[in-house]
Amino acid sequence: MRGIGLYLKCFEDRPDEMVSIGLTIETSIGPKCFARVDWRGTSHPNTHRLCGDLQFVDAGRTHFHNPALCSPGDDPMDHIQENLPIAVAIESRLLNFEALLDRCASILNVTNLAEVTPPKWQSRILYP
Repeated sequence: MRGIGLYLKCFEDRPDEMVSIGLTIETSIGPKCFARVDWRGTSHPNTHRLCGDLQFVDAGRTHFHNPALCSPGDDPMDHIQENLPIAVAIESRLLNFEALLDRCASILNVTNLAEVTPPKWQSRILYP
């Protein structure tokens, strides 16, 4: 779709954790994320006032920032500018990157997401 983008963020030295897959929309100030899945990231406690009924409900390390969670009276741009403050937990038994892609394809409605090549994870070498 025109104006909609997909991004995937991960860290080369953090195998199978701290992965974000999101959808962006073009705005007057550039592309901004409006829906995102975070897998094995940091815990998301929903502390912002925009969280409404979900305020202070911890979404855990694997969660979905679903644009449908915004209250009907809220301006969606407020949520986008606040880096998507509301999230809900999603199944945490996503055992590997391929399972994450499969689940995100369904959640984000991206038909060819399974075609993404898994990252080339690197173990960090620690020197004494």
